[in-house]
Amino acid sequence: EQSVGLVLSEPYFNASDLPWNHLRLWSLLNEIPPNVLTNDVILMPNKAVIKAIPIEFDDLWKINADVGCDVEGFDLSAYDQLIRSAKAMSDPSIESHPLWEYAGKAMADKPLELFCLRVAMNAKQVVLVTGGTGLVGKAIESVVNSSGDEFKMYSFVFIGSKDADLSDLAQTRALFRRIGPNYVIHLAALVGGLFHNINNNLQFLRTNLAINDNVLLMSHEMNVKKCISCLSTCIFPDKTSYPIDESMIHLGPPHDSNFGYSYAKRMIDVLNKAYANEYSNAGDRTHKTLFTSIIPTNVFGSYDNFNVNHSHVIPGLIAKAYKAVTEAKEKGAKSAKLVVFGSGEPKRQFIYSIDLAKLIVWVLKSYEEIEPIILSVGEEDEISIKEAAQLVSNAFTDNDMTLELEFDNNYSDGQFKKTANNAKLRKYLPHFEFTPIDVGIKETVEWFRQNYSIVRI
Repeated sequence: EQSVGLVLSEPYFNASDLPWNHLRLWSLLNEIPPNVLTNDVILMPNKAVIKAIPIEFDDLWKINADVGCDVEGFDLSAYDQLIRSAKAMSDPSIESHPLWEYAGKAMADKPLELFCLRVAMNAKQVVLVTGGTGLVGKAIESVVNSSGDEFKMYSFVFIGSKDADLSDLAQTRALFRRIGPNYVIHLAALVGGLFHNINNNLQFLRTNLAINDNVLLMSHEMNVKKCISCLSTCIFPDKTSYPIDESMIHLGPPHDSNFGYSYAKRMIDVLNKAYANEYSNAGDRTHKTLFTSIIPTNVFGSYDNFNVNHSHVIPGLIAKAYKAVTEAKEKGAKSAKLVVFGSGEPKRQFIYSIDLAKLIVWVLKSYEEIEPIILSVGEEDEISIKEAAQLVSNAFTDNDMTLELEFDNNYSDGQFKKTANNAKLRKYLPHFEFTPIDVGIKETVEWFRQNYSIVRI
């Protein structure tokens, strides 16, 4: 946001001592705070004016003339220090090529403007969020939009299934080329609740394998800096010791109920390591994408899928509770029943979507490991499905309505527990505060009521 004079010497020489893109030198000369220029920032001027001074040279065979001397009519002494500074900072591989090798005479008393170029280039780092119109994508959008200037150097692009079929390689490639991302947060997946998974394991496996392979391949081809993929705790072995941690992903088969989805998600971790192994061992410096992944526990919040046939636990309970309460009020009743599928005994760790979004943007900016990281509340915050249902019931209960729980044991409970250890997360963020689950559920219920016309149900 300031006008800066930047000397660009010998634009037609490849080995110029002062490259066109030497913005680091420019920042030092103009005392730009060091935190403004980082490896994650691209700086481009919004306007570039190219000027030149015509000089008549004498005795071109004299190649040892000092820089800036004997040029009548123009003082180059100010440029001398600039060139010396550039030399001190330049890459050793750059060939030394003095700016002025010959004595000469300036043919003008001031620089002549050759042309003015207005640079129409996005200086921000583009973050592509696949699955960006869903539960977690909307939460990330909310966090970014409410964070003031924290993300001013990033431009987030949220895309959904209407923008491209990511299971199709051609559409995925076209999307990436159109957006040109520097970072990718990969949330897109074919997802569903327990009973939808049980009946469609093959579809979940094939579709998600294709989506993940295409997104990671394009991240590699486009030289994305970091690709963060979202996994799930369902990928862990069914028969295991608890609590589970990041090292236990491949120690046994997942639960039979959703093995298709689980194996497809597991393969992301395999792909991440394969890309790292292939291009690290080969010493390929042209492909430097950091492929990593996150493992959230059960997520809930606004913009979730509330279809009772396809949803996860809490959104399904909220949708059924809303319907039960609405029908009861229409009949003039002051009580209703919330039917919970299964015994209600299985336990889960629930994470509010806003909390997960905050953690994901932290991963975007700060997490540099290939190994996945579990994003979860602590083990002590694990609750039963029955307790979660009671919290949903409480959110709908008021002076005019009481919502009672009823359990339908004709439905399977699925995996009894998936207790996850968040010690790795706490090592990085020991003071991160999670939203209490009762508060998160109340806020989600309130959003559901206010936005019922647009809810996915």
